[in-house]
Amino acid sequence: MRFVNTARLADNRKKMKNHRLLFSIVLVALCGCAGSKPTAPATMPEPVWFKTAKEKTQSFYAYHNLPMPDSLKRKSVAIALKGGVQETVEIGDIAELVFHAKKLASKDSEVLAEALSATMQGIQAANLSPDQSDYANRLKADYAMLAMSLARRADSLALAVHDQINALDAEYRKRLDATTTADARALVFFAGNYEKMKRLLGIELDLAQFALDEYRRASDRLKIVGIANESAAKARAAFLNNLRGLMTSRSNRLESALAQFVKKANEDATKNWRVDAERHYETLARLANENLAKIKETQ
Repeated sequence: MRFVNTARLADNRKKMKNHRLLFSIVLVALCGCAGSKPTAPATMPEPVWFKTAKEKTQSFYAYHNLPMPDSLKRKSVAIALKGGVQETVEIGDIAELVFHAKKLASKDSEVLAEALSATMQGIQAANLSPDQSDYANRLKADYAMLAMSLARRADSLALAVHDQINALDAEYRKRLDATTTADARALVFFAGNYEKMKRLLGIELDLAQFALDEYRRASDRLKIVGIANESAAKARAAFLNNLRGLMTSRSNRLESALAQFVKKANEDATKNWRVDAERHYETLARLANENLAKIKETQ
């Protein structure tokens, strides 16, 4: 028969119990109190100057991208025909271009100035401390986009206006070729397209000059904060060269149309719509040539 040493057995059980207790203490120390989750590291709040810059930037883009009110799509103007007759012409097809052109040079510039100022102040504040470099980089990226925003919008609007003038010109000449007897409706169409083109030629030049000036201002803005400004200079040169080519082609086209209209008007002066076309295109060709001359003078 085998005898068990009860004293030794009791001692072993006591040691095992102590080992389990020690393991539990270590586990609690590593994982925290029983039943609780590890605490996430606290994140530092964004600086006030960073939040302000972001808010001003968002406010600018919200206004910059504001759509045209629907009411302007149904806008019309009165035009005077021969004999003092007043007729109404809808201008919804050019209203959006006019709306954005006006807004760009006035209110957009004011809101942009606020966003640029706040972002510049944020960059300067971030540069005071090495551990704020991430904020500085993020604000510099915002600043670079803001600096070029008005130039890019004016650039695209000027080209859109140019395309709209070409479309109105094509409509005018197509309708003129198809007209054998001009009623009041046809005369209103010709007069309306002429007035639209005349108005848009002035807006096109204003937008082009604004874009060219803004590209230079953008270059200066980028240089101030130490951002490479070659992109602004390249974009300006490309826009200027493209515009010169487009305006040259249009001036040639209008001059050719005018010569044709003069010839047809002289053939039969009783067709008053052809006499009107000669008068309209004489003015349009002159305005287009003036625009081209001013753009060619621009350096």
